[in-house]
Amino acid sequence: MMENMSSSQFFDWFKYFNNEPWGYEIDNYRYGIIASAVLNSVRSESSNKVWRPNDFFNFNKAPVIKKASNEQNFSAILKIQKIMNSKNNKENKLALSTD
Repeated sequence: MMENMSSSQFFDWFKYFNNEPWGYEIDNYRYGIIASAVLNSVRSESSNKVWRPNDFFNFNKAPVIKKASNEQNFSAILKIQKIMNSKNNKENKLALSTD
């Protein structure tokens, strides 16, 4: 997939993931939020147990989603562009040598 993706497309996906993370860990946490909300809404007033999202999946705590700083994002993008440019240059040289 990375071979067919431009650096601007990769950057767009990178920004999207920072705003809306995906994957099974975050899905499990989201399902835990729903399950805890449902159980907490029907628990008896005498119950001391308050359900938390972490009670419904096998992790010790919720996934930590850290937002990267603009400098970190920019540095990562520059590295990716450099790698992609070097791949493109190699492909161009290979194409020229086979002509």
